[in-house]
Amino acid sequence: NFNTTTIEVYPNPAKDILTIKAPTAIAEIKISNLLGQEIITKSNLSSQENINLSHLTKGSYLVKTTVGNSVKTVTILKQ
Repeated sequence: NFNTTTIEVYPNPAKDILTIKAPTAIAEIKISNLLGQEIITKSNLSSQENINLSHLTKGSYLVKTTVGNSVKTVTILKQ
């Protein structure tokens, strides 16, 4: 098992494209607003994914990334 700090989410703040990078395949990515409503859900992904955020309104979002048994949640700012 690895440390969740090896899961990278960048850039932050993001404009259109958010990149999520992990040491192994990403099981699931969920992006939700601060009210907990899921906006984007993707699963069975490669170890690096580009997520298009251009349709989202400006503000803060929670990005929950699941890799194996590890879950990392970060807050990003959409510009």
